[in-house]
Amino acid sequence: MAKGGHLTVEGIARAKLPAKGMKWLSDPGGSRGSGRLYARISASAVRGFYFRYTTADGDRVAQPLGEFARDPAPGKLTLMEAREEANQLRVKLNAEPDRDLRAAKKRDLIIREEAETTRKAKETERRTSLESAQRYTVAALADTYVQHLRRLGKPSARDVESIFRNHLHGTEWARRTAADLTSKEVTAMLRRVVEAGHGRTAAKFRSYLRAAYALALNAELDASVSSEFLSFAVQSNPVASTGSLSNFNNAREHTLTEGELLTYWKRLDELESESVRSALKLALLLGGQRTTQLLRLRRADVDLQGGMLRLYDGKGRRKQPRVHELPLTIDALTILTPLMKRSEAFGCDWVFTSNGVVPIVPDTLSTAARKLGLEMERVGEARVSFRLSDIRRTAETLAASKGISRDVRAQIQSHGLSGVQARHYDKHDYREEKRRSLESWAAVLRGERGTNVILFHTQAV
Repeated sequence: MAKGGHLTVEGIARAKLPAKGMKWLSDPGGSRGSGRLYARISASAVRGFYFRYTTADGDRVAQPLGEFARDPAPGKLTLMEAREEANQLRVKLNAEPDRDLRAAKKRDLIIREEAETTRKAKETERRTSLESAQRYTVAALADTYVQHLRRLGKPSARDVESIFRNHLHGTEWARRTAADLTSKEVTAMLRRVVEAGHGRTAAKFRSYLRAAYALALNAELDASVSSEFLSFAVQSNPVASTGSLSNFNNAREHTLTEGELLTYWKRLDELESESVRSALKLALLLGGQRTTQLLRLRRADVDLQGGMLRLYDGKGRRKQPRVHELPLTIDALTILTPLMKRSEAFGCDWVFTSNGVVPIVPDTLSTAARKLGLEMERVGEARVSFRLSDIRRTAETLAASKGISRDVRAQIQSHGLSGVQARHYDKHDYREEKRRSLESWAAVLRGERGTNVILFHTQAV
C-alpha cells in the first residue's frame, strides 16, 4: 500500500495510476486513532474517498464514502464534501465506546428498520380505518340487518328495507361509520322524520335501527347471528338512549261499521288490477289475513281440490315461520282458481303477481285500500277514511259480533297462538271450526241478513 501525501483536488485528479493494486493518499487532518480521510486510486483509474480508523480492538477499518469528483455531481463527492463527511464520522467515532462505526451503523439500521415498521403499521392502521369508514357505515349496517331478516323469512324485511331506503340512505348519517354514530345524531335523524309529519314511521325507524345495532353489539357472543355483524366493531347502541317516541306507537282503534265494510267489499270490484283486487278480496274472505303473508302465497301452498291453503306466519320472534292453514270456501275458490291458472301460464310460483316474475308488494295493496277509504269518506259512504290495517281489525270485531268465538278468531287470524297452552297442550287443528266460521263470514260479506255463526267446539284430548 503506497504511503499517502497531501490531499488536493489536482493531486487526486492527476495521481499516477499504480501498475497494480491501489494507491492511497491521506489528508493531513485527524490521526489514525481518531480516523482520517483517504483517497484511493486503483489501477483501473477509479478514484474514491474512504474514512479509515482503528477500533479499540485493533481492527483497521476502511469505510467507503463515495467516488471522487472535481465539481459537485449526483452520487459523487468533491474533496470539500468528503472532508465534511469525514469530520462528521470522526465525531461519531469518538462517541462510540468500542470506537467502531460498524456497530453504530448496525444500530442506525435497526432504528431505521423499526421506524419503517412503525410507519408501515401506522399506514396500515390508517388505511384500515379509512376502509372501515367507507365500508362499515350506518347504511351498510342497515342493509346487513335487512338481509338478516330475509334469511329468517321475516315478512317485516320489506317494511324495514323501505323505511331505511326512504329515511336513512342518501342522508349524511348513512355515510357515517356505524361504530361512530352518536345518540345525538340518531335523534337528529329521527327528528327530521317526525317534523315531516311521519311520527309513526319515525317510531318504527327507531325500532328497526335499534334492533340492527343490538345484533351487531351482541354478535360476538351469539353464534346464531351472522359473522357479518362482527366487522362493524360496534361497542354500544346509540339508539338505545334516545327517546322512545312511544306517543307515536298508539295502536289504531278505528273499525268500520258493517255497512261500511260491505260497501268497501263491493267497491273492490272497481279496482283495475286483477291481482290487487283478488288479493284484497281474498284477505277479507279469509277473515282478515295479513296481506304481507298472503302476498307470499305460492302455488305449491294451494290445494284447490282439498280446499286448503297454507300461509307462513313469521311475525314476532319466531326462528321459523309458523304454518297457518286455512280452508277455502266456494267464494275463495272462485277467486283463487283463475289466479292459479294465470300464475301457471306465467310459469311463476307466486299466486299474486302482476308480471309473472315477482309478487305484488304490500304497499300496493295499502295504497289501493287507502284510496278507497278516502273516496268513501268523500262521497259520504264512510264516516272517516280508513287504512288496510283497519279492515283486519274490523273483520275480527264484526266476526265476534256474529258469534265466532275468540279461540276460532285467533286460529283464523293467526294471533295469540304462541303461549304455553298452544305450544304444548292444545293440538286440535280447528279445521272444521275455521271452515264453518269462514263460510258464515262469506255469507256476511254477501250481505245475507241475519247471518250468525253457531259453532260446535271440539276439545283437545
